[in-house]
Amino acid sequence: LGGVGSGWFELRHDGRFYNWSILNNEPYGTGPRLGAIGENALFFLVRYEVKGEQPRIKILEIPDRHNVAAQSSQLFSYPFITGIERIGYDASFPFSRLRFTDGEMPLVIEMEAFSPFIPHDVKNSSLPAAVFNFKITSTSARPVRVELIGSFENMIGHDISRKRFTGRVDRGAGHTMLEVGAELVDPAHDTWGTQAFSLLDGDGTFYMGWDHRHPCWEHVIEKRELPNIDDVANRNYGKDPETGGKLARGAMRSLLAVSRELKPKAATTHTFLYTWFVPNRYAGMTHKRKEQGATLDERRLEGYYYANFFSSAADVALYVRDDLDGLTARTRRFQREFFDSTAPAFVLDQINSHLNTFLTSAWLTKAADFGIQEGMTDDRNWGPLATIDVSMYGAVPIAALFPGLEQNTMRAHGRLQRPNGEIGHGIDRNFGMIDTHEAVHSRLDLPSQFVLLALRGYFWTGDMGYLREMWPHVTRALEYVLRERDANGDLLPDMGGAMCSYDNFPMYGAASFVASLWLAALAHAVTAAKALGDNEAVTRYSGILEKARAVFEEKLWKKNYYILYNDLGGPKGDTDEGCLTDQIIGQWAMHLSGLGYLLDRRRVRTALAQILKRNSRYWGLRNCTWPGDTFVMPVAPSNWGDQGNT
Repeated sequence: LGGVGSGWFELRHDGRFYNWSILNNEPYGTGPRLGAIGENALFFLVRYEVKGEQPRIKILEIPDRHNVAAQSSQLFSYPFITGIERIGYDASFPFSRLRFTDGEMPLVIEMEAFSPFIPHDVKNSSLPAAVFNFKITSTSARPVRVELIGSFENMIGHDISRKRFTGRVDRGAGHTMLEVGAELVDPAHDTWGTQAFSLLDGDGTFYMGWDHRHPCWEHVIEKRELPNIDDVANRNYGKDPETGGKLARGAMRSLLAVSRELKPKAATTHTFLYTWFVPNRYAGMTHKRKEQGATLDERRLEGYYYANFFSSAADVALYVRDDLDGLTARTRRFQREFFDSTAPAFVLDQINSHLNTFLTSAWLTKAADFGIQEGMTDDRNWGPLATIDVSMYGAVPIAALFPGLEQNTMRAHGRLQRPNGEIGHGIDRNFGMIDTHEAVHSRLDLPSQFVLLALRGYFWTGDMGYLREMWPHVTRALEYVLRERDANGDLLPDMGGAMCSYDNFPMYGAASFVASLWLAALAHAVTAAKALGDNEAVTRYSGILEKARAVFEEKLWKKNYYILYNDLGGPKGDTDEGCLTDQIIGQWAMHLSGLGYLLDRRRVRTALAQILKRNSRYWGLRNCTWPGDTFVMPVAPSNWGDQGNT
């Protein structure tokens, strides 16, 4: 849940929320880690009272220990608060749907959670907001009094001890909102900002500012509605030794609820909004560079795209409230049309699930610089932003759904291109710094991949302004290879070991993977030069392409596939007959850009058939196989030949 490049958190099938990443916190952001505070940052409960019976409370999650509703050992303190018995779970990006049932509870509770995701609409897809739609249906033959309650924690300034909690209530004809923050936190600090929790009912009730179990849960169990208490002042019971003023101590949580009387078999629907505004994301660096002792010369604010439109979490909430029907309809349309396909259901499901990456790993700055971070786990980031090699495979959804963002990524790479035309591996969690930690000077596939990605941004959009802007970067990348990376003058890049993004694959001389990318880059450049009317470039690159293609065929085709490499006459002086899965990746790039066949069509089909025949395993495709291969091949420990391209 969250916006594209705007922070996110995770709802799992146990009904609990995890991996809070809305406060610029590591590993997603560059600020202080959140720690255990996120365990009870948000949860929902239902209080129900069947006519003639005592009230009960169910928390809408399956607890993994005796600690629910932000209370330790609650089973012994408040046995009337218990976890739900069963949760039915269905998720399909960007929607999660949970169905809560319990043998003790005469209700069926359904929750649909999502954040707006609308292709080609960056503003409304990057909202720092999550929507929770509830439907509560009575299964009782008697009337039931139902109260749906949400609890959220004020996490603003979570890393600052000298602060003072703040909170306010905003009530309108169609909403009840609680907005929280913290005074004394520097407005330039990573965790400064506001959070808001809203109920789209004007008659919502609240208890703002609770921490200790007393008297909060007594109010909940004893009364059918929350008492509309503002207790924020009592969360500031510390004393500032310098000024004598009040300071925050402990935690500050708030409850927001709606109460209804349900007739037998009747239902009621309600919507909550969770929004945030924590705009101070600073440029950083990867964990790997930090471990190497690297430091930044300046702490530069990159911010969030959403900060161009909003100045508080309340602003976000009101915006979503006012256009919720439209945002919801357009998001549902995307999901409906995504699955309106003849592709197998399991393929669509897999592709759909990967769209979560737009939330969990994307950076979208205030200036609209965009990049997907490579390698995110729950404890660290492993790679930089917008790595060229991963983008070659993974950026298709970006280019298709948000072409402007993909163009901005390539613009950023263009800005960071080195004077000699070399292309960096990635952008180092910092749109002012190229990633240099992975021997970027030797990765020979990157210039071609950059050209292919940059020009696809034109072929898919027809944006001539963008093409004119990127063309100088494209030609510098091509000329860099011709000038500095073709020692033998055969017009193909010369490999000299493990120097491409098949990280641990030594290749020498003419290598099919790198050379097919190079041929495709030349072909893309010829077509782009024609569109620009650059006749000199058309003549130069078409001539190089024809000669290089002939060398490619002569050196690398062997009977029925293109071999891994040929360095006869070179420093290594041998050939390698490995059958690489990506041996004609350049042809794939040509098809993606609608440019037809780069290589002889019959050879392409023959090579693909050999890849499937030689490399296919029950679990997917091996990266590479060799003639006479056994199941376990004696390769160097640094070679990733058995890694799966599933």
